[in-house]
Amino acid sequence: MSADIQMILSRLEGVKEVGGSAWTALCPAHADRTPSLKVTLFDSGKIGVICRAGCAFHEIADAMGLTESAFFPTDRRKLRPKAGYLPASAMLRVLGDDIIFVASVLRTLSAAHEALGRDSPLTEWDVERFYECAENFALAQRVCGVAP
Repeated sequence: MSADIQMILSRLEGVKEVGGSAWTALCPAHADRTPSLKVTLFDSGKIGVICRAGCAFHEIADAMGLTESAFFPTDRRKLRPKAGYLPASAMLRVLGDDIIFVASVLRTLSAAHEALGRDSPLTEWDVERFYECAENFALAQRVCGVAP
């Protein structure tokens, strides 16, 4: 287990491993009584957090006393293939990581608009549909033998 994920998990309560690189925990951004936070360590080193109750990524990071950059590797070169070829399994991993990242950005964008008293450019349905797509992609990864 990397030092980055250990640090993230140490700031959460009620942590339970649900897979080789996935955990559930109580969300620190709201009064959570049943674990609604999913934490995933991706092959790229990115750490994804999704609150099923709807907390935005920046709210979770703030509640943990972290900046958003703590969830992403500092060496961006890890995300690029060394040659021009990327095997399908690696592509599925990279795309899965990117889906989680974009989902976090969408939540943050919506929350920022709300904080400014503006209507979000995204409806809640848009965001939830995106998460549904991400879950479907994770299922496709599992079916293809690529752990999300």
